[in-house]
Amino acid sequence: GSTPEDVIAALLPVAHLVQGCWVAASALRCGGDARREQARDAILLHFSRDSRMQSDVFGRGPPPAPPPGEHGLEKIRREILAELAVVRVSSTGARGGLKSASA
Repeated sequence: GSTPEDVIAALLPVAHLVQGCWVAASALRCGGDARREQARDAILLHFSRDSRMQSDVFGRGPPPAPPPGEHGLEKIRREILAELAVVRVSSTGARGGLKSASA
């Protein structure tokens, strides 16, 4: 059998520990898309510090136009957040930002 240290040593190169859950490293999930990796890493970093995120955490205003043939950064963020988070809804039905799916 493997020791807990062996398991952690095997996970470190391929995963991040976020809110007590191991999450696949962005390099494995983003297929070499550097913009998607950076956006995913920023979201994971935020969730490693706080299990909740306001919808406008990335700032207001229009994001810069994507390079030709690529998705816009806002679309990339929405896709990543759909994988990692759920929308919080208050008892009155108001949307209240996002929380990590592991929280």
